[in-house]
Amino acid sequence: MASNTPLLDGSYALITQSQRMINTLIPNITLEETAVDTLQVTDQPVETGSPVSDHAFLLPCQITMRVAWSDSAGQYEGYSAQIYLAFLQLQASRQAFNVYTPMRGYNNMLISTLHKVADETNSHALFINVSMRNILLTTTTITIGSLPSTGQAPLASTTAPPLSSVNPTAGDD
Repeated sequence: MASNTPLLDGSYALITQSQRMINTLIPNITLEETAVDTLQVTDQPVETGSPVSDHAFLLPCQITMRVAWSDSAGQYEGYSAQIYLAFLQLQASRQAFNVYTPMRGYNNMLISTLHKVADETNSHALFINVSMRNILLTTTTITIGSLPSTGQAPLASTTAPPLSSVNPTAGDD
């Protein structure tokens, strides 16, 4: 398999498995990448013969990338500062985005931590540790109707009256 096989469909053909991308930001260099996938196992005993899978669940995946950008790669002074600003805006937006690495794609990620490293040797570059965590999305469906035949009254008859019909002065005698 060639290392330049497209990772996504034809509209993103420029993205290849050999590149890393955080949302739309492609690092000039990736110094380190750490991914964590954890299976949380409950502490309760499991009855012999019971499904063990009922006692474990996957936690949201986490990935930390140590990446860098240089003003010289952007071909103008301030390029790396603009990249840093883009990271701050992405984190503040709290909007889920995708991350792509040569090993895997990560959907619905949020930036949990940005750690910028700066000293006198890299004043025209951005070295940043970006920690990201997956957001687990779900869909909830509400069904309106009566409760199953448990002898209980329908749900509508057990709800409280609207606030407008409550007399706030009752019992103040």
